Parts: sequence; C-alpha cells; structure tokens
Amino acid sequence: MNSKSKRFLVAVGLALVLAEAAFSMAAPRLIRAWLGPKRPGSEEGLETRFIAFVGQAKKTLDCAFYELRLDSLAEALVAAKKRGVKVRFLVDDANYYGTDEVGKINRRRRNRFIRMLTTAGVPVKHDAGRRSLMHNKFAVADRARVWTGSYNLTDTCSFKNANNAVWLDSPELAEIYARKFEEMFTKQLFGDGRSSNQAKQAVMVGQSRVEALFAPEDRPQKRLVELLKRAKKSIYFMQFAFTSEAVSDVLIQKATREGVEVKGILDHRLYRSTGPYGVFTSLTSAGVPTVVWYHPDAKFHHKMFIIDAGTEDAAVVTGSENTSENGDTANDENLVVLWDRELAAWFGDEFQRLYGKTSKTSAIVVVSELPLPGGNIGEMELFIYANGQPVSDITVEFPARWPISAKTVRSMQVFVGDKPLDQAFITIKKNGALISAANLEPSGPRGLLRIKLSDVAVPAIPGGYSPLISVAHTVTGSAAPLSVQPVINVVDPDSPKFMVDMCEHVRLTYSYLVGVQNMPGSNVERYKQALRRDFDRLWQTIISAADKEAWAALDVFVAYIEGLGPAEFKIFA
Repeated sequence: MNSKSKRFLVAVGLALVLAEAAFSMAAPRLIRAWLGPKRPGSEEGLETRFIAFVGQAKKTLDCAFYELRLDSLAEALVAAKKRGVKVRFLVDDANYYGTDEVGKINRRRRNRFIRMLTTAGVPVKHDAGRRSLMHNKFAVADRARVWTGSYNLTDTCSFKNANNAVWLDSPELAEIYARKFEEMFTKQLFGDGRSSNQAKQAVMVGQSRVEALFAPEDRPQKRLVELLKRAKKSIYFMQFAFTSEAVSDVLIQKATREGVEVKGILDHRLYRSTGPYGVFTSLTSAGVPTVVWYHPDAKFHHKMFIIDAGTEDAAVVTGSENTSENGDTANDENLVVLWDRELAAWFGDEFQRLYGKTSKTSAIVVVSELPLPGGNIGEMELFIYANGQPVSDITVEFPARWPISAKTVRSMQVFVGDKPLDQAFITIKKNGALISAANLEPSGPRGLLRIKLSDVAVPAIPGGYSPLISVAHTVTGSAAPLSVQPVINVVDPDSPKFMVDMCEHVRLTYSYLVGVQNMPGSNVERYKQALRRDFDRLWQTIISAADKEAWAALDVFVAYIEGLGPAEFKIFA
C-alpha cells in the first residue's frame, strides 16, 4: 500500500470517528423506544430500561400498570421510595390481590409484589372490583417524563412476550398523563362518564407531534380510524387482540380499493380464542396478508399500527389498548400517536422481521352442504395449489373454535393430483395434520393437493373460520404460512347477508363440480344433489324476503348479483 492510500484510509477512519463522536454528542432524542423480549439484565431490555426510568425520578413517580409481577421492578420502585421519591402505584384489582391454590383471586390477601410496595410505604390503589379492566401501562416521572407502550411489569412481558415501550421527555405530555393518573388514583374515576379532553392532548415533543388518547372517554379507535383513512403508502399492524370491525373494514378498504400496502401480525392464542369473533377471517378473505405469530410459551403482545413508514407523514400508534370494543369503550386504557419518521422506520423494520416470509401457495375450502350453525356437512375438501413453486411438506391447523371430532379426523383422505397419498406420510396432530413428502410440483396435475373430511359437525356460532396452512418449499426448508388463508363461512340465516352467503356457496359448489369431474374420491353426485337443494332454498328465501318486504336484505342481494361477472351470472340465470 503506497503512502497516498494510507493517508486516504487514515482520513476516512478519522472522519468516521469524528462523525460517530458528533452523533453521540448531539442532543439526545426526546422520544426513545425499546422492544422485547430480551434476556434478563440486557442493556436494551424493557426491564432494564424501565428500571432506568424509575432511577431518574427525583421527586415524584406515578405508575398505572395492569400488573406488577417481577422482583427487580418492585425493588426499583421501593428503592425510589427509600431515596425520597413520592411513589404512587395504581393496578387492576385482579392483580392487587393474591390467588388461592386453584388460581382464583383471594381478596383477603394482596399479592406479594404489591406487599413489597406497601411494606415500603408506597401507596397502592386499584379499580375497586369492577368488571372492566384498569389496563393502562404508563408511568410519569417528575411531571417531566412519560413511559408508555404495551409492556406490563412482569417476567413474561420482559423475557418472553413480544412488546414495546416508549420513553418521552416532555413536561407538556407528562401533565396530560398526570391528569389522567389523578382522575383514577385520587378521584377513583374509572370507566365511562368522564368528559373527553382529546382536543387538548396534542403536544410537540422536539420536532414530533404527539397525541395522547385515553379510553373510554376519548374513544381512541375513532381517531385511529381517521388516521388509517389518511394512509397513502402502507399500514402495518401488530395486534394481540383484534376484534374491531370498524378498524378492519378500513384496512380492507385501503388494501382493496386504494392500493395501500396493508399487512399485519396477530397473536396465535387470541386467534384461537376469538375464532369467528376476531377479524382474521375477514382480513384474509379480503386478501389482506395477515400472519399468526406462534410461540408455545409466549404472547404477541403488541398493540401497534405503523402508518406510511418511510414518508414525511409517517406515524406510529401504540399503547395499552387492544383493538377491541372492550378496549375502547369499557377499560381504562391509553394510546399515543407519534408523528415521527425515524421511529416509524425503526418499528417498521421490526414489523418486517417478525412478519417474516410468507408463501404464495394458495388454498380454498369447499363444502357439500350450506354450513348452517349447529348443522352437519357431509364432505369438506381443502384444495392446496402449489402456485408456481414446489411444495415439500404441508402443515394444516384446523380452524379456531371449530372442534373436529376424532371420527372426522379418521375419515381424512389426502390426494396429490389424481393419486391418493400413502397414510404413512400423514401425521395427525392435536389441532390439525402434518403432511410429509407431499412433493407438489410447481404446476400441472401434481401441483394440487386435496384433503377430504367426512361427516363434519358445524359450530353453533356463525361467522368466518379459517384453517392455518404453512408449507415448506424444500425438504430442508422452514415452513412459511400462506400470505392469504382460506375461509369457511358459517352462515347466519337471520343476517341481511344470508342470500349473498347462499349465492357464494352455490358459486363455489358449481366451480367444484366443474373442476373435479374425474378426480378420485370425489362424490360428484352428492354435490349435485346439494346444489339442487341450495338453489331451491335460495329461491324460497328470495320469495320469503319479498313477502316480508325485507327490502334491506333484498338490496344487498341485488347489489351482489349486479356485481357478478358474465360467467358467474350465468350460474344463477
């Protein structure tokens, strides 16, 4: 290396050192954020950062958290009290008390973490036994700094669950949160009935506009819908519990009619517990890519929307509120809207990491009879199409809250193209099946796999049900979920959409008959008979609606028929 090259490298190195020094000496960000989970003691862990937040308090520290269940955090609060900080703690009543041997709340004793605080002289209050939750997760230090996010003060939220927290240095924002704390802690005002101060809850934190929203009085989801409607480029959502149709309708509108990139992540446990009450099926049936995050010992606990990441109008919405009716209208919650491009990009990167890879393999479900609540389906078939890529292994998880009997599982038949798959390659699991060595070809007859079930009992709750399908494209490759999952709709005879749901079922049945005439194991005659019955039921329902002057239902039906293409219209002509 000649002397000129050496001088150049030294100059570059010096420039990098100076640049790094300049960055580190710059004014610290007034809005900082962290993600979990991390290992205990991690410098960037939520546990460590909250302890640092507590450690900076000099005069006052007000905490409103749904739960406290970690020694290190309780000890940090006690230490603050001992050094002269006025510490106050508010918790949900269910987590104020201890539990008995079978896990029920024992209102005769406080849990040990609350006892740690009260023994040290920290005043602790709760929300007095009401049905709704004090679900907040925020703290205010010295009326100057605010901590908020999805993070509960627990071991699981620190070291297992996916979470986020935001630290904001802003006396103006701290005053807003302090007022909310005083309402709950001092005045014992919880739930609805308080007037909203939403118009006075927006401040500038440095160069970033920040809005605070409190439930139930502000109805935060109304503001959330407004923000989502403004999106021009992208909406990413990370949600623990998501049941709000008003919000999911906006996401579908933005994705299907306005060209906005919309995709999201939901928690697996809540997917299974909410079933037809959740929004997963409406999103995936509309083609909105939505994956279900699974970990056997953890929750996907975020409550976040990232809007227009990478643009000047980028915003992040986070806090304690799940996107549900209870979260918006009953619980005590908070959300914060952060108009911060850098923060949106950072959270957007985390979203992409968690979202991972999805597969373009596609699937549909066809049933022989109209799925009526509490009824029975003679045959159910799941069609999985390779869609241009080879498929090695396939995992199918049966729909949430749709119990599949052992008898039905034993009836399972699997076909690859026109050949039955050896039972040795089919492994029955608790909630589904693993199909090994399916070896689907990218296209052609062997690019299709069919799973057939017989005598399937229909759940009593109407709504959408979706199996979760993941595929591995190579023998050694990891499985990836389908970007869009199939949906089975259990139709509601009392719904204004009943005639439309019947038409959709007829359309799918007709398409099935056209496509499976010569496939082995296909009971074509059964589907033909079912189709005749469905046509008869459809016409009878139309006549009955006209006799009853049920014009709203007929308007929905007519709009559906008018929206059909020529080929689809011929089915009903």
